[in-house]
Amino acid sequence: MTVSLISAKIVLPSSDYGMSSSLGMSRSTGSNGGGCVTAATMALTKDYTIPLQGYGYDDAKYEYQGFLIAIQLI
Repeated sequence: MTVSLISAKIVLPSSDYGMSSSLGMSRSTGSNGGGCVTAATMALTKDYTIPLQGYGYDDAKYEYQGFLIAIQLI
């Protein structure tokens, strides 16, 4: 059995955009439908496109999805 290693990472903006922190890079195996999860918190002062980076070690098709959930507590 071959184990496929995969990773996911949210690229954070510089401090010029405001406050941000991340769980960092997540790594897992891709066999049998496995996947990676990572998260970040941001309080930004200007627009920023949030890149989701990932990679795999096998010559295969990797389908990455990103979900944005925004909650503001007052």
